[in-house]
Amino acid sequence: MTTTSPKPTLNQLQVFGAEYNAGNSGTSISIDWANGFNQKVTLTGSPTITLGTPAMSGRYQLRLIQNGANAYTVTWAGSAYSAGRWIGSASAPAVNITSAGETIVSFFFDGTNFIQQLGTVGS
Repeated sequence: MTTTSPKPTLNQLQVFGAEYNAGNSGTSISIDWANGFNQKVTLTGSPTITLGTPAMSGRYQLRLIQNGANAYTVTWAGSAYSAGRWIGSASAPAVNITSAGETIVSFFFDGTNFIQQLGTVGS
């Protein structure tokens, strides 16, 4: 007897399209994952970034770009954000604060909470 796995529905597939520009941060910004699995924010203040709860489990990515004029820091928030669930760290690592520096934050959402990993580019 041969068994086959059912084909996934479109809702079960993650389609990684173009990076969504979530705009400038100011001192607070909310990330709505309905806008895309890959997003970027230009830091124009030291924001509290509130992570929205995704509609489904999966991998998400946020690119943070310093505006080139200042060294902004980031505070994380959101009901699905997990302060102690950073890979390789017990708390949130620092973002790249060099002029025009970039930070890539990868998230895995398990359906309840995020697991986060942060990497700085060129610092």
